[in-house]
Amino acid sequence: MVKSSGFNTIPEYIHKNTLNDVTIFHYDSDTDSKMACPDWLNSTEAREKWSFMDYQTDHIRDIINLGFESAVQQFNRTVPEVRIIEKKKRTGSVTVMCHVMGFYPREVQVFWLGSDLQPVDEGVTEILPNGEGTYQTRKSVIVPEEDVGKQNYSCVVLHISVPNNITTVWVFTVSDEGPERDSSADSGSLNLCISVVKTSGFNTIPEYIQKNTLNDVTIFHYDSDMDSKMPCPDWINSTAARREWNYMQFQTDRISYHITQGFESAVQQFNRTGSLADRNIYQARGCCVLYPNGTNTSSLTHTFNGKDFIGFDFDRKTFVAPVHEAVVYKHQRETRSSLFNVLHFFGTQCIQNIQLFKTAPAILERKVPEVRIFQQKKRAGSVTVTCHVTGFYPREVQVIWLGSDLQSVDEGVTEILPNGDGTYQTRKSVIVPEEDVGKQNYSCVVLHISIPNNITTVWVGQKCGGFALWIPLVCISLLACGTGFGVWWRCQTRDAVI
Repeated sequence: MVKSSGFNTIPEYIHKNTLNDVTIFHYDSDTDSKMACPDWLNSTEAREKWSFMDYQTDHIRDIINLGFESAVQQFNRTVPEVRIIEKKKRTGSVTVMCHVMGFYPREVQVFWLGSDLQPVDEGVTEILPNGEGTYQTRKSVIVPEEDVGKQNYSCVVLHISVPNNITTVWVFTVSDEGPERDSSADSGSLNLCISVVKTSGFNTIPEYIQKNTLNDVTIFHYDSDMDSKMPCPDWINSTAARREWNYMQFQTDRISYHITQGFESAVQQFNRTGSLADRNIYQARGCCVLYPNGTNTSSLTHTFNGKDFIGFDFDRKTFVAPVHEAVVYKHQRETRSSLFNVLHFFGTQCIQNIQLFKTAPAILERKVPEVRIFQQKKRAGSVTVTCHVTGFYPREVQVIWLGSDLQSVDEGVTEILPNGDGTYQTRKSVIVPEEDVGKQNYSCVVLHISIPNNITTVWVGQKCGGFALWIPLVCISLLACGTGFGVWWRCQTRDAVI
């Protein structure tokens, strides 16, 4: 028996009975009727057995269909992808986020465990659709400054697609300390960054990693586990661009030398104070940003075990040591040639590289954001309304909640996360007090370079039967149901482009 779906050239169901490869009975779903009894079956007993075989076909088909449907349901499972994203706060603490995406079915459990294997997070995990049939969620934990580098935190994901669980241990990754792009910045800016990580004591990551990106598109990548450096991408086809890319590859050795020098200096200095950990990570990130009006800015920061170690002041043209342990390395870097190289690269060469590589197909691509509104009613009667924006590129986006008076009603910086397919997502929430539900309109306004104006989605809280409903810009149907049960509005969501 064969049961299939999605094939145009073969029947959905085929049933064949054979004896020594000789067909006794055959049926498929494309035939109008079952196979007639062969002439060579001429005894009464044989013909009765054949008729019963014919009768059994429907029963067997039902069993095969049941098995097929069960298999489809069980195998239609997508394993979650787990990423850890960290963000250092000005207070010294670190917010660590476990971003779980691409899973199906929808049900999932995500929780953070501390070094003592006890849960360290609270709250219900909010699960959002990705738009292609899978789901995503995220959960965060705030690591106090005194625990950074001392306590381990593990994100544990339980899902039906994996037999046990997926456990990801938080380890410092490339810092966002560089020129963290503010969502208020012009979306037409171009950001070229070099991110470097040097480690010791980690078995799961290379000792040295370097990545050069332009608007988050990788131009050059190298790590110490690779046999050779990355080949020049095909889209770099001009002579000048290929020459600059080759020089970028040549620079890797010099950058590696300085980073190793900083790492060894940090290890030596912190070892003297007795504050050196068993596992250490040194990170550097240098970026230049070219704005549409022709102006540019640059930044260069180094961190050791998640804390500021050394930086460069481009106004004063000198290295800055925020901690005493970095003074030795600061003096090592403040030679005339070293200062010249830093100023020349970030002031001239970095901007020239942006001009050469900005024609990359991935850089020129524009993807329009998708906007959805989600709401969650609180026990206190207030409603949390979330504007989820996903699938956009480039990364820069502005998401603003406006009240009925067109004044901003939210606070904080929009956190932007990668989707894993080259696009990004973000979300912003506003808490609507109970007394305003059904009285005040709230609008989520999204500004992005892929659209000429903006995407505005209006949420109106309508109190009805104790629940808050959201009504978008355009309602397309009005349904009256039952005297004594009130009037309910039913409508479809539509994003309005203003």
